Amino acid sequence: MSVRRKLGDRKKQIKEAASHFSEEDLKNLRERAFLQLQTLESVYEEERRRQHLLMSKRVIQRKTKLDKQASMKQKANQNDVDTIKSKLLLLDEKKSLEVRLIEIDEEHDNELLRKLREWMRHRQELKAEEEMRLLGETVLDVDANTLRKLITKLDNLEKSLRELRKLQGGRIIQVEPKAPEPKVMVQKITTAH
Repeated sequence: MSVRRKLGDRKKQIKEAASHFSEEDLKNLRERAFLQLQTLESVYEEERRRQHLLMSKRVIQRKTKLDKQASMKQKANQNDVDTIKSKLLLLDEKKSLEVRLIEIDEEHDNELLRKLREWMRHRQELKAEEEMRLLGETVLDVDANTLRKLITKLDNLEKSLRELRKLQGGRIIQVEPKAPEPKVMVQKITTAH
């Protein structure tokens, strides 16, 4: 059977069914169908508005997320340079403090300071040995995705260091050595109140 023939048969059935109803029944059926149509239209419009609102919220959330990521990336790039500078400065300051402690004038040396220096040297040696042992025992079990991220971060770090070197005229930031501090003996002063 063709589609036209089926359609024609269906129209005939509807006409025959409509002929069995009175005029008042047909009017009630039309009103009921019209009310159902209006209800369906209002539900459809309400659902369309709800979905539109939901999609607009998602778009706004996505935009804010992308903006936040962009700003964080920009801050991270800026912070990378600042962090590198501050770490280099801190390492130099720590080292100079330890060197100053070790290089105190031998004339003013006493047994306690000698033991302190010896303890400090021994502690540094133990710390270096422990770090080397831990480094030797460390086994990285990394999946491919994490490895890819690490490689990307290292590439970004290399690029940042290249840019930093370009900004600094091809040299890594170096802290100029401070002038030697005058050697001062500190004595404990007590006051009676």
